Amino acid sequence: MTESTDKLWYKTARALVKAGNMPVPVNEALAALMKEMLNEEQAKFLIKVKKRSSTFEELKARTGLDDKPLNEMLESLFNVGAMLVLASRSSGQKIYYISPIMPGMLEFAFMRGISGEKYEKLAHLHEKLFEGIAEGTQRNYDTAVKMYEKFPAIMRTIPIGEKVEPTEEVVMPLQDIVQIIDNVDVIGVGSCYCRHEKDLLKQPCKKTKVRKNCFSFGRMATFLIDHGFNESISKEDSLKVMKKAEEDGLVHKVVHSGSDINREIAAICNCCDCCCGNIGMYNKGGFPLVDLTAHKAVVNKDDCVGCGACVDRCNYNAITIVDDKSTIDENLCCGCGVCTVTCPNDTIDIVKTDLRKLYIPPKDLR
Repeated sequence: MTESTDKLWYKTARALVKAGNMPVPVNEALAALMKEMLNEEQAKFLIKVKKRSSTFEELKARTGLDDKPLNEMLESLFNVGAMLVLASRSSGQKIYYISPIMPGMLEFAFMRGISGEKYEKLAHLHEKLFEGIAEGTQRNYDTAVKMYEKFPAIMRTIPIGEKVEPTEEVVMPLQDIVQIIDNVDVIGVGSCYCRHEKDLLKQPCKKTKVRKNCFSFGRMATFLIDHGFNESISKEDSLKVMKKAEEDGLVHKVVHSGSDINREIAAICNCCDCCCGNIGMYNKGGFPLVDLTAHKAVVNKDDCVGCGACVDRCNYNAITIVDDKSTIDENLCCGCGVCTVTCPNDTIDIVKTDLRKLYIPPKDLR
């Protein structure tokens, strides 16, 4: 890269980082990812856009493009996941969004489940980016942890519905998976980008063989289906995939539009500790785990035999065996319900709590 093109990819990376909530470092690996995923014209366009969201007329004014070349440019950016278009819920007007780096453009790169030399290169660059983040956190651990305490919770954990014990102390009742799927009109499913990336790195998932278990809903599903990132799926088949995810020990993670729990649900991921980018970055000492949840697991000590099945299943390492009984650390438990599925004596329940932010600092590996 010449000095001018080198600066171009760094400037493009900054534009996408600015569009999101995650403090992703703009470094050599991220610049290389931008160069691999975009051409120079696309990069220059994204820099001109500047704002996170825009109308078509605002894009015309900023970029100086007429309708036809602007639509062609937008379509090219939609196809690589660098921009999105969603209809406003209030007016129906099309709003154009720059994709954040994470979660966003980097995940879109693997959502179609495509393999080959280019995607293997992207996977290695993505891994290099994560390694750089982890190294930076560990170098400046005390300062980083204080900063991360202000991290927004961009995902919400939903438990396995049939094991929830009702209580009255609920700030906001949370829908279970069946209710969510029943309430949406469009459902998309695509390859889990985390697992596909791990497949490209020759590190296949240890918990499930299923790859198409990453869901989108409503406006987001419409965009992803229209541009080939997802395929349409029925409500009945969606529930079958969700059930298989529960059996395999995966955590249901809900993503709300704009990371705002008061807005519609945009997606559900089914996560594991061996592939999930969020959990992986925590294990590498890069990022904290930050979830919204209104549930926790509770063990009936009288019936627990201390077999340890729940310990092996927990993706957050929240369960240990103490005095031959399963013991759950409430500071680590996200209330996902994975432990309830495997308990042979049915001694673990998921109970509702006040809605809370679960914050687990990145591992200190110094």
